[in-house]
Amino acid sequence: MNSGLKNRKRITLYDVVIILALIISSVMMMIVKTSDNISDLQVEVRKGGKTVYTAELNDVDTACKVCVDTEYSIELLIENDGVSVVHSDCSDKVCVNTGKISRTGQTIVCLPARVAIEIKSSVGSEKDVLDGVVQ
Repeated sequence: MNSGLKNRKRITLYDVVIILALIISSVMMMIVKTSDNISDLQVEVRKGGKTVYTAELNDVDTACKVCVDTEYSIELLIENDGVSVVHSDCSDKVCVNTGKISRTGQTIVCLPARVAIEIKSSVGSEKDVLDGVVQ
């Protein structure tokens, strides 16, 4: 009867170290993932590749609507916790269905109107500067 118990492997110190390392790295990744602070985010709206509107999200006290005039009318809702497209005259409505964006690097694109809305970090923007160019 005890032969089944003899074949069981015990958890070693190395197993405990590996489990703790995995738990700690998972928690650290969650902290880094959610570390985007609304106070240092800005929204940038580009039409045809040119910036037509920028705003700091922490400067937005109440929700405001911004209209981008192109061949298609686009209406943005800018709030202190993110940006969304609430109306567009384009046929596919991908930009409207994208929903609210609120983290650095997230974008909403309306291809028919050639409009891109992107959340950027306003702090540490010097990291976007090129170190050098390889030819």
